[in-house]
Amino acid sequence: MECVWLSTTSGPLETNTYLLKCNSEGVIVDPRAYIDDILRLVEKSSVRVVRYIVATHGHFDHVFYASTLSEYYNAAIVLHEDGFQLVHSQGEVSSRLYGEHYKPPQQHQLKLVREDVKLEFAGVELRILHTPGHAAGSICMLVGGLLFTGDTLFKGTIGRIDFPE
Repeated sequence: MECVWLSTTSGPLETNTYLLKCNSEGVIVDPRAYIDDILRLVEKSSVRVVRYIVATHGHFDHVFYASTLSEYYNAAIVLHEDGFQLVHSQGEVSSRLYGEHYKPPQQHQLKLVREDVKLEFAGVELRILHTPGHAAGSICMLVGGLLFTGDTLFKGTIGRIDFPE
């Protein structure tokens, strides 16, 4: 089965949000602020079912609308267990930066993962790899030969590792 990925970038930190599409199913990766762009991306892609929302780490610019999208699509939020506290400590700074209210994910929305985990979606294997460094709960998602790295890698360089937890 062939999968395709689409992306949208915006916000003051120019955060990328990805949509992995396999047949009519999708996975949203790093749902940043400005939800309308994300909803349009899913709609234009003809994805009928969003299975997962993957947060490559818990910084606010990668999880800002995870909770809202989880409710909208009835999809689990995949997050490394070491990122749990971080997603719940981002409210003040993120709301100030984006001018919108940050709603952290609730326990029932989360699919907390550890180490090397395999998830299935649309007949495709998603490998979740724990890659601490940028944040304690950083993960990468491997789908065939495609790797979603979040801030573990930046274009042309390594990701930042100088943030306090």
